[in-house]
Amino acid sequence: MWKEQLPREKEITVNSFEKAKEFLRSDYKVEQIGVNLAEIEVDQDGWLSFSDYSFPMTDWSFESLCNILGIPVAFGRRISVDLLLYNINALKHVRNIRIVVLVARETVINIVRHPFVYTRNEALLDAMSDVVQKLNLNLHEVKLSDRTMDVKLLYQNDTLSMEPIPGDPSRIGVNICNSETGFGNAQAVFWVLRQICTNGAIANVKWGGVNMTYDPEISQERAIDNFMSGIQNLSINYKQFAEVYKRLVDHELNVNELMSVWRKVSRITGNDLADSILNINKKDRSAYLEKIRIDDSLTPTGRSAYQIYIGVTEAAKKFPYHVRQALEIIGGSMIDLPGDNKRSV
Repeated sequence: MWKEQLPREKEITVNSFEKAKEFLRSDYKVEQIGVNLAEIEVDQDGWLSFSDYSFPMTDWSFESLCNILGIPVAFGRRISVDLLLYNINALKHVRNIRIVVLVARETVINIVRHPFVYTRNEALLDAMSDVVQKLNLNLHEVKLSDRTMDVKLLYQNDTLSMEPIPGDPSRIGVNICNSETGFGNAQAVFWVLRQICTNGAIANVKWGGVNMTYDPEISQERAIDNFMSGIQNLSINYKQFAEVYKRLVDHELNVNELMSVWRKVSRITGNDLADSILNINKKDRSAYLEKIRIDDSLTPTGRSAYQIYIGVTEAAKKFPYHVRQALEIIGGSMIDLPGDNKRSV
């Protein structure tokens, strides 16, 4: 398959709402084109054509096309291009439905079923400006990519600062994600920024979160207002969160806990990078897996949860946005690791 020659994702990070809106009107302006599935053609180079249009596809829009056609993505990547095109041409007639092709910078960035419901990123940013002032939040960054807009806000309130180790402060904020290209509805959850190295973690939604709901009976403006009201009403049991966060320092991971984190990371980065991120050599990894096999998984590893937390979230900064986000979510899941799982939001 032609994965390596497909267009790469474009992403950019800015530190103001106005700058983000400028990019949404230019580099990230998305055109929606409706077409019947049976009318599309895919060529040997991964270009999608229909009517008078012809555009290269991104890898993730290829995945979306496979899902619409019912072709397993792994199978589509493994087979020859000729066999893949044969399957596409056969199935597009069997599954002929109305689809929407999403295009930015003359490139297909996604393919979705019609009707396509979404929330405009710019409309969210407009509404967010008022909420930031009301909640005494600072904008940390807005990251734009072809798939997602990610907004990270920090509470200015010093009482929401934590210091698990002297001289290593962290702050709590709100992370808001949205996709106007079919990769997820708007959601707001808490996140944590470690200020020394600016590595962050996205907290488990059970600590508190708000999801955008779509109701055909109300306008998008009303839906956004409801979403913003939910953000204003967000609250976190800060004392409990800070206690769990601090316990990361003293909690020594056992084999099962360490390898659980390793498995999550390896699914995203591959085994070798997971070894590097968690600072595990292959010999130790094999030994840990053997202990799990013989039911000796509670053996201490000598590694603190905070060490691993820092390793995962620090490594996240080096990857493209969607890998970074996945690693930050893994880091956030570790905040639940020590002690019991009781939470109060």
